[in-house]
Amino acid sequence: MEENQKDNTLSEILEEDIKSIKRNSKRRSCIFRLMIISTLLFLGLYGFVLFRQHLLNLEAEAIISAGKTATAQSEETRSVDEAGPNVEFENKPTESDNPLKMRTATISVMLTSVAEFQLTQTPE
Repeated sequence: MEENQKDNTLSEILEEDIKSIKRNSKRRSCIFRLMIISTLLFLGLYGFVLFRQHLLNLEAEAIISAGKTATAQSEETRSVDEAGPNVEFENKPTESDNPLKMRTATISVMLTSVAEFQLTQTPE
């Protein structure tokens, strides 16, 4: 009888060990699944960011090429004999020791080029 109880006790202990091993393996697989899902989510977001960056680069290149095309066409149509708006721009040298004056002169040159661009007429 005592031997039978020992056998039962041993079998119960073994059964509990097997159940605890199964529980631990499920926990490990849950953590493993969570890590895989988070890694895939991170890779998906990273791919989305790269895709958006690529699209923005393409858009910037399109804008730049459109600007170059517009200036090239306006330079082709413009000639010395054309009677366009008579605007004279003064080009003075911008050499100075004062950095604020240099910056102001640079900005004025940039604004002048923008004004010249706005005065160009596009063929219709």
